[in-house]
Amino acid sequence: MIPQVFANAAADRVFHLTQYLGRLASLAQKGELKRVAVVGGSQSAIEIILHLRHTYPNLEIVSVQRGYGFRLKDTSQFSEHVYFPSFVDQYYNSSAEAKKNINRHLHYTNYSAADADVIKELYVGMYEDKLQGRERVIIKGLSEIQGCTPDGEGYSLSLRNSSTHATEELGGLDAIVLATGFRNLGTGPQEERYPAILKDLAEHLESDAQGVIRIGRDYSLAAAKGSHLPALYLNGLCESSHGYGDAGSFSLLSLRSRDIFNSLNQQLGLAQAAEKIA
Repeated sequence: MIPQVFANAAADRVFHLTQYLGRLASLAQKGELKRVAVVGGSQSAIEIILHLRHTYPNLEIVSVQRGYGFRLKDTSQFSEHVYFPSFVDQYYNSSAEAKKNINRHLHYTNYSAADADVIKELYVGMYEDKLQGRERVIIKGLSEIQGCTPDGEGYSLSLRNSSTHATEELGGLDAIVLATGFRNLGTGPQEERYPAILKDLAEHLESDAQGVIRIGRDYSLAAAKGSHLPALYLNGLCESSHGYGDAGSFSLLSLRSRDIFNSLNQQLGLAQAAEKIA
């Protein structure tokens, strides 16, 4: 997901974390990287910061995040029940309002937080830098990004502190890495009614009153009235309908595969039976 404030920035220097390794390697070949910003307070953001710190010893890294600082993930054994099949059933059958309430309670199991090991590694590394009289990683917490503008060959970020309301320009950035997550299904400003990969099929898929595609409990996509489509399944993009167990976790991967296999097998059986009757 690319926030709107970065919509007009050049993709070679301002890019999503999914393009991190390739884009950064290309920039490094053009010359020494001196200053890079990483936007976000997630597990991905801190892992990228650690990689930058180890790979480019002379680089200054600026972490820009809305939170105060990197937050520990909710790793309670009870919260991790979101990865149980029973939770998927409960979540799938919940109302839209109930799902929002569940998401509020469980947000930090997967979002805007990081594991203890990487938080400690970064903190210890920053402390060691301080002992050597260096400041290689700078944390800009409580920061709202107001703008992104060209600054020489790189970019500058206009920041506003959400607590003090003070503003500052963070310039001289050779690259900006956006650890800003991915779009979920929905009608919100940072959501999409269907995954981009289905754009050519969207009009032929069954959707709700808001135009968001419907996903079956077996991860199937049904054809809209008057349309005819083969069996289609959405795998790994169903967090909005099936809950956090579908948010990039391997925990339910085998069970999800089983559900899709059983459903597809049933569909094939029905098709074969219809052929025999015909």
